[in-house]
Amino acid sequence: MDKQEAVRQLKNVIGYLQEWDDIESVSRKAAYEDALCVVEQIDGAPFEKPVVPPYVGEFIKRMEKSISRFTFSIEQAINNKDCDEDLAEWLGSNHNVKTFFKALEVGYEVDREKRFEVIIGGQYLVKVNTDRNDYKMVPSEELRYWCKSGYQLTKKEIEDIDPRFLPFAEPVKEAIRFI
Repeated sequence: MDKQEAVRQLKNVIGYLQEWDDIESVSRKAAYEDALCVVEQIDGAPFEKPVVPPYVGEFIKRMEKSISRFTFSIEQAINNKDCDEDLAEWLGSNHNVKTFFKALEVGYEVDREKRFEVIIGGQYLVKVNTDRNDYKMVPSEELRYWCKSGYQLTKKEIEDIDPRFLPFAEPVKEAIRFI
């Protein structure tokens, strides 16, 4: 339910209660009018969770289990000691630190990683097994037999298979979303 729907429902109840003169109905009407005043003061902007890079989301997931470990890990990340370089660099910005703590407070969404398709001579690179770096080249007609996550790969996945494929990587316009 959004703000407009809440206002509409409260006004309907208030309208219904106006037909009754007994003490109980008058008290209820006053309570609903108070509630209507409060709802009308609510900012109409939708609540949005902050969007964080995948490595920040992974860090939060790993550390949520232990607050003391979590605090220590944040300190390490901010001071760039024995932690992921990307995380330390991301936390180097005041804006990102605010985003990080807002994510801890209200939750977060993970930004989708940019995905690529490796196309060489009309053949697509497909990751056959997600647990290993097994791959094969398949013609475009066979892509319908594969999940998008098999041939729409991140740069890291392509590098893990073979870095020589990177020059052939083409960005995917609409990537699939992983959370």
